[in-house]
Amino acid sequence: MRTKEWTRQEIEDIININYNMLTKAILLLFERQTKNEQKHWVTNVHNNIGFNHADAKFFSSIASQLKNNKHLTDKQIYVCRKRIKKYGRQLTEIANEKLKQRLN
Repeated sequence: MRTKEWTRQEIEDIININYNMLTKAILLLFERQTKNEQKHWVTNVHNNIGFNHADAKFFSSIASQLKNNKHLTDKQIYVCRKRIKKYGRQLTEIANEKLKQRLN
């Protein structure tokens, strides 16, 4: 059983090599968007949660594609892995929160 918390580097490393973790990370960040942001593929609440303004449309479209059980192209995977690094803090928080829930 894992007793230490995940680090940002560990999360980024896993996302860089594991397609399923990449897609899960995108969907988890999409879930953090408000319902209105999800519906319109934008960011209009500045709360440092979910996608930023520059990425909202792109990652929302990717999340929509994944929710429709469509796989990403190699180019999409490359771009997603490059752009998702800026969300390492949020993803690390999510991973550690899930770890704490499993341990309780």
